[in-house]
Amino acid sequence: MTALTKRLTECKDLRWTKHIDTITARANSKLGFIKRNININNRTVKDQAYKSLVRPILEYSQSVWDPYTASDIQQLESVQRRAARFTMSRYRRTSSVGAMLEELNWEPLASRRLTARLVSFHKIHFHYGLVAINMPLELKNNSGPTQTENSLAYHIPASSVDYQKNSFFYRTVRDWNCLPDDTVHNYSLNNSGVLYLHKLHLRLGTCESFFFRSNRISNRIGRCNQTAVVYTLHLQRIFNPSVFCICDERE
Repeated sequence: MTALTKRLTECKDLRWTKHIDTITARANSKLGFIKRNININNRTVKDQAYKSLVRPILEYSQSVWDPYTASDIQQLESVQRRAARFTMSRYRRTSSVGAMLEELNWEPLASRRLTARLVSFHKIHFHYGLVAINMPLELKNNSGPTQTENSLAYHIPASSVDYQKNSFFYRTVRDWNCLPDDTVHNYSLNNSGVLYLHKLHLRLGTCESFFFRSNRISNRIGRCNQTAVVYTLHLQRIFNPSVFCICDERE
C-alpha cells in the first residue's frame, strides 16, 4: 500500500483535481519526451510508445480516483487527444481528432476507467486474486434478475455529498446493479471461466442483443443499457490482472 500512496497526490477532501493536475503534467512531459526522441513516421512505434509510457501514468490506480467532473475528465482526455495527433502526424486544425481516435482504436479513457472500476468491484465481490478488501455494501438477495437489476444487486447507499456519491463503492454499485445477470453470475474464476467468457463473447454477435436477451429488458434504454454494453465489450479481458489490477500500471 505504501507504493500506491506514494503515487497518489494527497487529497484530504477526497477531491482528485490536484492529483489529476499532477498526473496530466507528468503524462504531457512524457509525451513531449517521446516527440523529441521518436523521429520516424511509424504509427505502430508511436502507438506502442504512448501505450507503454504515457497512458499508464493516466491510469495508475484509476479505480480509486476516477473523476466525475467534466473539467477533470476533459483534462485527462486532452492528453490522449494530443497523443493521437502525434501518432497520426496530423496537426491541421481541420483534422478530426475523434476520427483519429477511432482509426487508432483508442477507446476513451473514461470508458477504460468504468471497466476498471467494474472489474475491481467484481474481484472484491468474489474475493478474487489478491484483492483483500471487504465489501462494505449489503446485498439485496434478489431471488432472480428483475427488469432493472441483476440477482447480485447491492443496496445503493444514500448520500447528499457529491464526493461521497461519486466515490468508488457508491458510484460503481449503480453500474454493477445494471449489468446482465449472466455477466455477474455465470462464470467461475478459473481457466474454464475464461473459456466460457470467450465462447460467450463469440456467441453474442452484438453486445446490445446480449444485453436484451440475458437481462430481459428489451424495452429499457439509457444508463443501464450503456453500462452493460461497455462492460460486455471487455468481458474477455476481465481475468488479465496486468490490465486491470489496481496497483499495476502496465498496458
